[in-house]
Amino acid sequence: MNEMNRYFRSGQLLRLTMTHIITASHSAEHARLAHLHENELELFYVAQGSGEYMVGGSAYQVQRGDMVVCNAGVLHGEEPSTRRRILSYCISLTDVAIIGLPDNQLLEPDAYPVVSCGMLTRPIGEIMRMLTMLSGDLQALSVICDSLSCGVLLMMMEIANSHIRCQPLGPGSDVVARRIREYIDRHYNEPMSLAQIGETLHISESYLSHVFKKEYGESPMQYLCKRRLGEAQSLLIDTDLPIGDIADRFCYSGVSHFNTAFKKYVGMTPGSYRRSFQTMDAEERGDE
Repeated sequence: MNEMNRYFRSGQLLRLTMTHIITASHSAEHARLAHLHENELELFYVAQGSGEYMVGGSAYQVQRGDMVVCNAGVLHGEEPSTRRRILSYCISLTDVAIIGLPDNQLLEPDAYPVVSCGMLTRPIGEIMRMLTMLSGDLQALSVICDSLSCGVLLMMMEIANSHIRCQPLGPGSDVVARRIREYIDRHYNEPMSLAQIGETLHISESYLSHVFKKEYGESPMQYLCKRRLGEAQSLLIDTDLPIGDIADRFCYSGVSHFNTAFKKYVGMTPGSYRRSFQTMDAEERGDE
């Protein structure tokens, strides 16, 4: 209790909201595109393998024993063009209230987001695996899951504080390109065209495309498509919302258009993607 009082603001207890396992073979074939959670802290633990993970616009090499800390409101995910083969456990937490930090944040915004667990790699991996198993009955086992999650946070904070590193500069140094990306990030679920972005930001379409591609290696509309698909993945994983409704939410003209775009970047249809996560989670929890 004394340790919790040292770190957590009083009157608020964190809650585990979601867990997932992603197998190595699934990660190698189907990228989890960039997305964010407004009111949740996500911890992405690499149990096996290695690859590249994006946090806040910067790419980080991750390997077994690394915990990737994704504060609420921070973009994170994978680029479909990068190579990776990672067995991972992922948990989402809300009502995280750490002294000196905004809600649902574990690290300072400029802190290095990849925490190497070192000698604690194996026990932390076992706890993350246990959380995935127990969350199959999250309502009945919520107290146990919340307590285990709190323990993971305390360990991450101790490890991070022992070897703080500054976050390296990543893409986004160009002011105009950053303005364009910030605009897309705020309005990705609204109808949008290159002409409309240019008109809103008072930038010509040709210059807009040039500076964005120079800075980020892809066109603004490609980035928009991946942002929409990244958020669509979250809805496919975490909700039972019909695929047609998800397509409408992200401005696709129909399910067929949504299927085509999703398969291009993720490697399978939205329906198959949803079923693949249901299967991975059920197998890990030992469901019949």
